[in-house]
Amino acid sequence: MFRQQNKHLMYIGPLMNKVFLGFGSNVGHREKNISLALDHLKNTLDVSLIKISKEYETIAVAQYQQPNYINLVALVETVLTPLELLDLTESIEKKMGRISKGLGDPRIIDIDILFYNNDILSLDRLTIPHALAHERLFVLDPMQDIAPHFTHPILNISMRDLRNQLNGY
Repeated sequence: MFRQQNKHLMYIGPLMNKVFLGFGSNVGHREKNISLALDHLKNTLDVSLIKISKEYETIAVAQYQQPNYINLVALVETVLTPLELLDLTESIEKKMGRISKGLGDPRIIDIDILFYNNDILSLDRLTIPHALAHERLFVLDPMQDIAPHFTHPILNISMRDLRNQLNGY
């Protein structure tokens, strides 16, 4: 990207997108799985890890009983487009042994793109903001840790206020 300054063009580098990613694991050593997924992300040239919430243990939202999850949210900066980032997160999930993307299935690792800047996107493969982010404590509690004033781009409500209004799971 170039910016004009005093009749000269100055290179200011690629545009960095601010993205909130949700991480969850309920199979095996859950904390280690999340740590390994974060390491994979750190080792990617196009992604910088900026801030990580504390971990939360949460009950699985599924139609059958399964182990509790460990969840956290990370703020990253990236030059990747939303679909390039989705390809990256899915490749990390596969490297770590995730097979199924079925709803409610136990997961060695799950990485969701929750928010991408303040963008609103609806594609076959990806919806931003994440369709259920505003209804999930396992998203709102960690978001409140690292970005309580971030405003949901559709609802126009801060993470703190969404968390305070929620009586869900």
